[in-house]
Formats: sequence, C-alpha cells, structure tokens
Amino acid sequence: MQERPAHKKNIPTLVKDPSLVEKRRRQIVDAAVRLFVDKGFHKTTTREIARVSGLSIGSLYEYIQSKEDVLYLVCETIHAAIRQRLENNLQPEGNGRTRLEQAIKEYFQVCDEMADMSARLKSAADQVSEGEKLNAMLRTSEQTGEPADPTLFPHPIASNCIPHIDAFVDLDYTKEEWKMVHETRKIMGDDTIQLSPTCVRVPVFNSHAESVNVEFHSPLSAANAKAILAEAPGVTLIDDPANTAYPLQLDASGKDDTFVGRVREDRSVPYGLNMWVVSDNLRKGAALNTIQIAEKMLEMGLLKSKA
Repeated sequence: MQERPAHKKNIPTLVKDPSLVEKRRRQIVDAAVRLFVDKGFHKTTTREIARVSGLSIGSLYEYIQSKEDVLYLVCETIHAAIRQRLENNLQPEGNGRTRLEQAIKEYFQVCDEMADMSARLKSAADQVSEGEKLNAMLRTSEQTGEPADPTLFPHPIASNCIPHIDAFVDLDYTKEEWKMVHETRKIMGDDTIQLSPTCVRVPVFNSHAESVNVEFHSPLSAANAKAILAEAPGVTLIDDPANTAYPLQLDASGKDDTFVGRVREDRSVPYGLNMWVVSDNLRKGAALNTIQIAEKMLEMGLLKSKA
C-alpha cells in the first residue's frame, strides 16, 4: 500500500493490523454512503453506520473516533480513486499540452464512472454545512415560531445561545474549541500561547464574533492599540461606545475586512486588553484567504503566469 501523503488526516485506530483497518473502513464507508443518501449526514447515527456495515458499535469505534471521521473517509475514498485512475492512465510520452489534455479527459471519465458516489458525497457534505442548517432553521422559526427540526441542534436555537459546537472531547472542551487553540498557535507560530475558548452557537445568519482577551509582556494602552488597529490592513476599527458604535455581525456580513471594537484595558492583569472582533466567516478565514494567499504569492514571485 502506498505511503499516505503527509497532508492527509491521520484517523487514530485501536487495531494494529493495517490490512484489517483498510478492510473494515471500506465496509464503514460503503455503509455510510448509503445512509447519508437516504437520511442525510446529521440524521444518520454512528449506531446505524455500525449496523449497516456489519459491526457492533464498540467495534466501529475501534476504527474511527467520530461520525466526522466517517465523512472524511468517504471523501478520501473518492479522492484516492480519482488520483489512482490518473496515475494509472497518464502516459509519460508527449508534450505538456498533450498530457494535460489526457489528464482532463481521464478526470472527467472517472467522474462519470463515480457519478453516483460523487452525488452521494455532495449530499452528505451539503448536510454538514452548519450555516445552511442554521439559516433554514431560523427562517422556519421566523415563520412558525418553532424550529423546523429540533434534532439539528441539542436545544432550540431560536431565541437561544448554545455553548456547544461539535463533539465534546478532551477536558470537556469541544472539537471547535480545541481547533481554536491549535490554529491560533499555528498561525502565530508559538506553541506556548495559552487559550481557553468557549464556542457558542448563536442565532445569526452569518459572521463569527469573538470576545478576545490578550495579555502582553509589556504595557500597551487601549489608545495605542486602537491607533495600531486603525492603520492595520484588512481591519476596520469601530469603537465609539458613547454613540453605541461597535462591530456587529450585520456590519461584517458580505465584507472582506475584520471589524474590531470595544478595545479597553483589562484591569485584572498587568498588561492586558479586551476587544470585540467580528468577521464574515464565509470570507475571512475561507474564500477570501485563498485569494489573499495567491495574491501574496504572486507579489513574492512564488507564482508566475505562463505565456
């Protein structure tokens, strides 16, 4: 079996036999695809996946840790099939254009052959979209006063805040909260940064908001921080509490900038600041980042246009 590329997610398993892991995960993927098509991702339980795949629920968790792991395996299966097909059929002869044409042809052929499974994957992936779920529920709630499907969240979301995003894992933090810890350290390049986030599901259509507390090694006044933020690229400072001006999700939705306000000194520590940060999560942190990274690579000469 080919060595897994480094960028692939390593899903832990309790089973030491690689061939058995591959066999059982194939059973799990086949069962999950059928269930995702029939019921959708969120209405399918791991117990059902275990039953259809011919495993006990205990055995299932020897090969995966969560239902999200199963969806990842489905995606990985389709990607691997497409990649293997291209590698097997691309010929070393010919110039670059000929090989590109051949690669495109092979790609669409394998997509046609896997159309059924690809459609199933899309169905499952669409169901995973938290934003779409929340939007549908809120719109229904506006019309009826009741959520369309109370099983989408552990509690009613309309007129409510739920301090629970994704599964609870180590130390009773959720996966989303651990993701904030790991991603912040990765982005800042500092594994010593200490964070203790609480992620809350709130009934808005779009945009994330964070109450951020930052502690520094030396003094930084709120006034100086505001001056720095006001000049920072990609940041819009909205900070005039006397006139009730501070960032709101409605301000950020559809905008590229990150909005910052309520900047004030934290009196509980020697050198700390509190601030309120809002951004359109479909842009900043997602699609916009891709464009900005590509622009920066062009600026640095890492990407060159071909004639």
